Amino acid sequence: MKRFSLYILVFLTLTVASCQKELEPVLGDPDERLNEALRSYKDKLVSAEYGWNGYIYTKFGGGYSFHFVFHEDGRVEMVGDLTEETVTEVNESTWRLKSSQQSLLIFDTYSYLHLLADPNRNVFDGQPGQGYGSDYEFALLESVGNTLRFQGKLNKIDFYMVKATQQDKQDWQSGKVLDIATTIKRNRFASTLTDDLQFMVNTEQKVVVFAGQNGQFTTVPYTYNTQGISLKTPYSKGAYTFTDISWDEANETYFVQSKGQRVEMTVSSTPLFSLAPMVGYGKGFSTIEFNGEQINSALSLGLTDRWEQAKENNLLYMGPPTGRMLLDYAIMRFLANDEVSIHFRYRHPETGVEFTVGIWYRLQVNSNGTLQFTYLRRDNNTLFNDERVMKPFTADFFAAKTFRIDWVENPDPNSPHLIAGLYAVDDATDFFYGIPR
Repeated sequence: MKRFSLYILVFLTLTVASCQKELEPVLGDPDERLNEALRSYKDKLVSAEYGWNGYIYTKFGGGYSFHFVFHEDGRVEMVGDLTEETVTEVNESTWRLKSSQQSLLIFDTYSYLHLLADPNRNVFDGQPGQGYGSDYEFALLESVGNTLRFQGKLNKIDFYMVKATQQDKQDWQSGKVLDIATTIKRNRFASTLTDDLQFMVNTEQKVVVFAGQNGQFTTVPYTYNTQGISLKTPYSKGAYTFTDISWDEANETYFVQSKGQRVEMTVSSTPLFSLAPMVGYGKGFSTIEFNGEQINSALSLGLTDRWEQAKENNLLYMGPPTGRMLLDYAIMRFLANDEVSIHFRYRHPETGVEFTVGIWYRLQVNSNGTLQFTYLRRDNNTLFNDERVMKPFTADFFAAKTFRIDWVENPDPNSPHLIAGLYAVDDATDFFYGIPR
């Protein structure tokens, strides 16, 4: 009996030991696997000799191109095609990888990427409280060859990076990306000889607008490359399907590669599309910005007179030194709920100190497409927002007239800007105008 009991004890001991061995994790410690993955991703980012080309597609503002160089000590250097300055001036930030449910790439100090997500519209003119609906924390979705694909943690936007070549890095450093962007800004409209493919490059919203049937439009976000632009998704119409629009420098025109065939385009110096359907809240252009430093400030005799009247009123009613402030800038924004805001800027001629005056209107779009404005309110900047000062623009113009929207011819052939006009129906020489954005 004792011998039998001994056999039972030995059997149970061996069985328990065997079960414990089977329960040991076959794949190793999960935390260690995550840490190993992060080390691998970090090595991949840092070891890229010529850095990485980055492409980000925001929720509200189209696509943007970047070039990143990641350093072992947590620094990252970047340039991007947000402005002429950000293309050439290197910005240094910090970065890190974090283990969560997914591997996260985090840019954790303010950088060019953060401009796209800044909720203050005065920083980079994004949506109030949202910026361009962009991100600066990204979850890694996949790593395939030389490409890393991410998704924004907050806004779920697409972001991917491709390992750069030596030529890529040289193109960024030499300003070739800036040259391409500048060329495209000066050549916004193009079509085939048969007009069955027409597009406009909206460089303010970073989308290409394609003409469809019955006055409809299709918009596709894009990013710049060293040959032209890359579309976020392929565009198809009739016999055409393509993902890139290239610039032919020798012939000064565009072409696309569709199904293995080169399709030549003809650049148009005049707009191919009607402007009115493209202006408004949530449309291709939601602002019209008058800036005398960027466009000719004397295209409208009526507007020129109104500027002068407002300046004279300012000196008359406000007196020096306040009355000597320069009124030189205005921006009209089409807002939700059929509202329109117009902000005027005063600037001190010597110190450069600026003050802004805001006025809001109710927008009415008539059946014939004309516009009318009904005064709603003004801001509390009582120093400058005197009704007598602003009367040439308010009571005598926006609240008094009926308008139509149309393009304004830009007399400067080297200007990269389109110009939109809000024309008084009763006087074609009297119009508010600016850069549509």
